[in-house]
Amino acid sequence: FVLGKTASGVSPAAYFSATTGGNQSGGAGPTSSSLINLEADSFEALRHFIKGVRDSSYQFLGLMSHLVVEEDAIAQQIGFRSFQESMASACSEFYAVVMENVEHQDDRCARMMIRGFIIPLVKKCPPNCWRQWLGTILPPLLQHMHSRLTGAWLAHATGQQRNNNVQQHQQGGAGIKSAGMDEEILKEASMREITREHLSLLLVLTAGDEMGHTYFQNKKKGCINEAAPTVFQWMVAECVQAASCLIATAVAALTWPDSETGLKAIRTCRIAMSMTQKTAQISGLQSFIAKDMFTACMSCLTLSSHADIQSEILLVLRDIILRHGDLVTPFLLSLPNIDQGILASFHQAMQTKNSEKDQRNLVRKLLLRSGGSELKALAQQHSPGAKIPQLQSSDFGQKSGKNLPALLDTVSSSEPSVLHNLF
Repeated sequence: FVLGKTASGVSPAAYFSATTGGNQSGGAGPTSSSLINLEADSFEALRHFIKGVRDSSYQFLGLMSHLVVEEDAIAQQIGFRSFQESMASACSEFYAVVMENVEHQDDRCARMMIRGFIIPLVKKCPPNCWRQWLGTILPPLLQHMHSRLTGAWLAHATGQQRNNNVQQHQQGGAGIKSAGMDEEILKEASMREITREHLSLLLVLTAGDEMGHTYFQNKKKGCINEAAPTVFQWMVAECVQAASCLIATAVAALTWPDSETGLKAIRTCRIAMSMTQKTAQISGLQSFIAKDMFTACMSCLTLSSHADIQSEILLVLRDIILRHGDLVTPFLLSLPNIDQGILASFHQAMQTKNSEKDQRNLVRKLLLRSGGSELKALAQQHSPGAKIPQLQSSDFGQKSGKNLPALLDTVSSSEPSVLHNLF
C-alpha cells in the first residue's frame, strides 16, 4: 500500500480504509486523523508520514536483497536461501509496487526507489533470477526514466520551467518572486540528483558498480571474465528493448550540462561500444552509434561541465571513427574546414601513433578545424538519444532466446590527463 501511493499523498479517509478495511462514509471509521497519530487533520503531515514510511520501505527491501544463506543445511533448515529465490512467487506484486504510479512520483521519491531498492536488487540478484526479477522490472522502468529525464532536461534547456514561474509570479511582490526562484532552484537540484542516480544504475547494469571502476580496471589488466556476463550483456540477448533504452539514455545524458552525469554517461557509452567490435555488417546499433552517439560526443566537448572528461570523450570519438568510418565520414566531410585530403592525412597519422594520448590529440586537432560554434549546434539540431532506437539482439552479435517465455511488459579508465576546454 505505502510503496504504491503517488507523490501527491493520500487522504486520511483513504489511509484508514486501506489499512483497516473500514468505510468512513458509512460512519464506521474515525473522523479525525488524530486517531492515526497525526495532528489537526493535516494533509501535509500525512504526506510526509507516507513519504517517510515509503523511503524506509525501499531501504528495507534493499537490505533484504543482500541477504544470502551460503550453507545449504542452514538454508534448508530455515527455509530461506536468498531474497530473490524466496520471494520469487511475489515477483508480480513487486512489479506492481515499483511501476504503479511511477509516472506520478516526484523526483525525490523516484530517486529513493532507484537508490534504495533497484540498485541493491540488481547488484545482488543471482543470474538464475535475472529473467524473473530484472526482466520484469527493468524494461518498463528504463523506458519511463528515459522519457522522464529527456523531457526534464529539454524543459530545463529551453527555459520552459523558468518561463512558467515568471508567468505565475509576474504580478506578485518581491517575496513571491523570490519563493518562485527558490522553488525553481530546488527542482533543478532534484532533477540533477535523480539523473545522477539513474546513471549510476546504468553503470551497475553495464559494469557492476556505480562508477564503472571494476570494469575498466579489469580491462586495463586484461582480465575481463567473458564467462561471467553482466546484466547488460544478458539484456541485449533477452530484453533488447531495455538495452536500447539504456543506450539511448546514456547518449542523451552526454549533452546534459552536469559533470557527474557526463562522466557516468561516457563510461556507459564506452562499455556499449566494446560490445560492437564483432558486429560484421551495418546494423541499427552501428547507425545509432555513428549518428547519435558520435553527434553527442562532439557537441558535449564544448560543455564546460565536461572539461575533466574530455580524454574519455575523445577516446569514444576515436573508436567510432576507426570502427564505423564508412558511416561517419560523410558527416565529418559536412563540417567546415574538413575535406578528403585532411581525413586521409588523419587516418594515416592514426596508423603511426600507437599511444592513446597521441591518438586523442589527433582527434582533437581534427575537430578543432570545425570551430566550437558548429559543434555546439549539433545537439540542438539532432537531439541525440531523444528517440529510443529499435534494435535487435543480432545488432550486438547476440542470439536471443527464442524458446523462452515472453517477459512481462517488455518494452579502463583512461590515463589521468586533464585537457583544457577545447573551445
